Amino acid sequence: LKPYDTAHRNILLMTSRQTEKSTTVGNKLLAMGVYLPGRSSLFVTPSAMQTTVFSRTRLDEIIDVSPMMKALTHRSLTMNILEKRFVTDYKIYLRYAYLNADRTRGVSVNNLFCDEIQDLIGDTMPVLEETISHHKGGMRVYSGTPKSFSNNIESYWSKFSTQSEWVIPCERHGASPAGWHWNILGPENLGKTGPICNKCGGPISPEHPQAQWVEMNPGAEFEGYRICRLMVP
Repeated sequence: LKPYDTAHRNILLMTSRQTEKSTTVGNKLLAMGVYLPGRSSLFVTPSAMQTTVFSRTRLDEIIDVSPMMKALTHRSLTMNILEKRFVTDYKIYLRYAYLNADRTRGVSVNNLFCDEIQDLIGDTMPVLEETISHHKGGMRVYSGTPKSFSNNIESYWSKFSTQSEWVIPCERHGASPAGWHWNILGPENLGKTGPICNKCGGPISPEHPQAQWVEMNPGAEFEGYRICRLMVP
């Protein structure tokens, strides 16, 4: 299921807190080591602490509990906070770039992952993207939580993304999907015990079998997904 199952090369995740955003990014990073041997990825956050926590909890802990990932490591290969290498010749570099991107200069990779991009200074993004300039067909995966209407992730979302929304039906308004009321989750969907229809106030389920991603700005550069707390079981 999207945003995991997609062939798009540019992905934007604009999310609430506690929606498994960093877990998703970490899983994508590790999966490349399995099905794309010989490649390399760069992961960047604004701070050294964020990068350290991600390296330990979203990569190391997953490697430790996954027999498949554990089989791709070896004691002779680098496996520290800032660099991880696998027997498939896949490499992950981890850096931080709050005020500038100097720590990423000289790094050349196939894929660029940036988390918490709302706190990255806008001028650093073109410098970070230079790390993938010599590689064709690589991925860009950017994620973060807006916190305001004036930051990097809000800019990418409004200008460069498909603005995909998880649309949930309320069947009380018709006998077929054509007549149902379709909800795009927001504050008006907050009920006392769970999500409610913003038209009739009845309960709705984010796991409804007909619920689906709908692109509000199709054909954009990034396949963008807004993931809010009301969507999370």
